[in-house]
Amino acid sequence: MPSAGLPARTQYTLADPRRFREELRRIRQDGIAYDRQEAAPGLTCVAVPIMGASGRPVAALSVAGAHHRFEPSRYAPALRRVAFEAASALTAAKGRQAAAPYDVSRPPAA
Repeated sequence: MPSAGLPARTQYTLADPRRFREELRRIRQDGIAYDRQEAAPGLTCVAVPIMGASGRPVAALSVAGAHHRFEPSRYAPALRRVAFEAASALTAAKGRQAAAPYDVSRPPAA
């Protein structure tokens, strides 16, 4: 990452490389990502990976809404469960067991 900063799409974009790396560490730890108007003004979303049997992401699920009406942490626990169920179904179709990179029963950090 360039030391001069990252391109900012909105005033909320994490353009500082140090803060961006911290956010990536949190996302990897919690298995969930939030966009709080970072990509587009007025848009908030929450996303989770669908993990393959190898433990690596093969797809993702996200839910988005208008920032003034949408609280992503409200949807995060259900979205994590659905992602794990999707991963289980995909890997079962291949005769394998899904890998859980995080505890789906633990509430994610907001």
